[in-house]
Amino acid sequence: MTGSIALYPEFSRRKPPFSPRTSLYRTLGKLDMIFHEAEHAQGLLAVLSSINTWANLTIDFPEAAISHLSPAAHRLAFFQQAAAEYVTRLRDAEEHLTAKDHPLLTREDLLHVYAAVTGTRAEFRSSDLWIGGSSQETAVYTAPPASILSQHIEALMQAINEGPGSDPLEKLGSIHQYAFLLLPFQKDNALWIRAWTQKVAAFWGIPSSLLLPLSYGLAQQKQVYARDLLGDLETSEPLWANRWQEICEQSLNAALHGTSGYLRLWKHLRSIQGDFGRSFVHLEKLVPHLASHPHTTLAEIAEVTSLTKPNASILLERCEKTGLLAKVTFDARNKIYVSPPMLEMLGEGG
Repeated sequence: MTGSIALYPEFSRRKPPFSPRTSLYRTLGKLDMIFHEAEHAQGLLAVLSSINTWANLTIDFPEAAISHLSPAAHRLAFFQQAAAEYVTRLRDAEEHLTAKDHPLLTREDLLHVYAAVTGTRAEFRSSDLWIGGSSQETAVYTAPPASILSQHIEALMQAINEGPGSDPLEKLGSIHQYAFLLLPFQKDNALWIRAWTQKVAAFWGIPSSLLLPLSYGLAQQKQVYARDLLGDLETSEPLWANRWQEICEQSLNAALHGTSGYLRLWKHLRSIQGDFGRSFVHLEKLVPHLASHPHTTLAEIAEVTSLTKPNASILLERCEKTGLLAKVTFDARNKIYVSPPMLEMLGEGG
C-alpha cells in the first residue's frame, strides 16, 4: 500500500500517538470522513495507508482482499478491525490509567455499543475481548434482542451520570455523537433512534420530542433520511425543516421563561448542527428578549450571541435597536467578562 503520502499528504503530516485516552468516536469520526474520497479499490488502499499512518494503527488490507468490496462494505470492515484494535490497546493500557484518566467508555461499554449498532452479539472469554471474526476461537454472533439493547442504553446513561467530568451536557453529547457515528450500520435505524432518544430524554429530564429532531438530523448527516426513519412520509426535507423549527421554538420559549437548562440545550443543538442559516431567525428573536429579561446574565448574552458570528452585522443592528449593544460594550470596557467572539464582533478584541 504505497503512494498514499503523495495522494493524501494532509493525513500523513499528522501523527499523534495513539492513546487510550483518545475518544473512539472522535478518531473514527475523522476516519469516516476520509472514506468518502475513495471510489474504487485502489483509492481505498491509499486511504487505508494514510489512516494507518495518521492514527498510528497497524491494520493491513491486502489489495486482493478488498478489490471486490464496495467503499461502504470496506468501511464497515475497517471499523470492525479499528474498534477491535482500539479496545485491545485500551485493555493493555488499563492498568496504567487512574480512575480520573479513564475514558468515558470502558472497553465493555465500547464492545456492547459496537455490537448494538452493528447487529452483532459480543461476549467475553477469560477477560479477553472479542469483536466479530470467523475463526474457531470466536462465537457466531447474532443481533441482540431489543431488551438487551434497552438494558445497555440504561447502563450507558448511568455511566454518563456517574462518570468523570461535571457537565452532563458535554458527556451526553459525546455518547450521542458516538452512537450516531455507526448509525448507518444499524439494521433498524428508526428503532435505534427512538429507543436511544427516549433514554437520553429521560436521563436529561426533558420531553423526548425535543431531542428527536436532533436525532433525525444527526442521522440525516449520515445520509439516513427522515423519510426512511418515519416510514410512509412522502418527503424528508420538509419534515426535517419543520421539526428543527419546532425544537428551536420550544427551546426559545423555555429560555424566555428563565429555564436555563433549555437555553443550554438550545445552544448545544446549535453547536452540533453547525448550520447558522436554518435557525438564525430564532436567534434574532432570542437576543432582544435576553437583553430585557431580568434574569439574563451578560455571560448568557455573550455566549448566545457568539454563535451568530457569520451574521454579525445583522445581529449588531438588532442589538442597537434593543439597547443590548450599549450594555455589552459598557461592561466590556469595565473589564466584565465577555466571550472573545463577542469582543471581536464589537471591535473590542485583538
